[in-house]
Amino acid sequence: MKLIEKIDLYKEFNIARPQGASGYLNAYIPSNCEEISLSRKRPAIIVVPGGGYNMVSEREKEPVALKYLAKGYASFTLEYSCAPLKYPCAHLEGAMGVAYVRKNAELFGVNENNIACVGFSAGGHLVGCLANCFNREELNVLGKAKALIKPNACIMIYPVVTYAGHVGSFNSLCGDNEELKSELSIEKCVTSESVPCYIAHTCGDTCVPVFNSLLLATAYEKAGVPFSLHVFENGEHGMSLNDITCDSVERLKARKKCASPNFPSWLEESLIWLNERGFEIKD
Repeated sequence: MKLIEKIDLYKEFNIARPQGASGYLNAYIPSNCEEISLSRKRPAIIVVPGGGYNMVSEREKEPVALKYLAKGYASFTLEYSCAPLKYPCAHLEGAMGVAYVRKNAELFGVNENNIACVGFSAGGHLVGCLANCFNREELNVLGKAKALIKPNACIMIYPVVTYAGHVGSFNSLCGDNEELKSELSIEKCVTSESVPCYIAHTCGDTCVPVFNSLLLATAYEKAGVPFSLHVFENGEHGMSLNDITCDSVERLKARKKCASPNFPSWLEESLIWLNERGFEIKD
């Protein structure tokens, strides 16, 4: 495996970094070899962790990227800016991340038409922006690269979707701008041009209630855009993969009594869904 750490997205796109901003992409790239195929092209996945737009969760970052890597994907993790920095900082960084992977598809051995994003909680909201808000004027700073920012598929796990669905995330993202909070409620942004979406949530989520995902799925259905919705009965917010790679032993033991044991199947199901959409390894 070839690991490229801390790709500076602001530097790559020659955009001034706001004071205190993040904006980095970590790349986990399998190396092609003569024994298998030197010309192999892989799908790519960009992992966008949650954290309420106040922090970036490590539990929803590298462990997830490594799971997709093990399935043959070129995997990337996005380190995006959080409060006190406001919109459009994180959205711009996510857009730069997608554009960077597409622009460097040959370097990474990636199919430029097989780039997906997976986001958790507030990271799910950011992925929702990438999937639905790719024409916003705030992204014009990217110039010609703006044509490269639309992912081919997105995966949203217990996502923040609507302002009423998690007020804290929207306050951290938008401050006191009530109009912007309404504009960035993703269910209002879905159009016939939106990116197909896989959605997973639990009925037991009391932090980001499941109605976020139900609203999103309804908007996708009305717009006629392909989606796949999976609702598990039990489970708290922020479970990530709900296994030892992303949680403590004690926390897993405590959660065992109140979480659907098949919740981690969302990842395998997302891979099947992506494959149905044409995401596959080609030699």
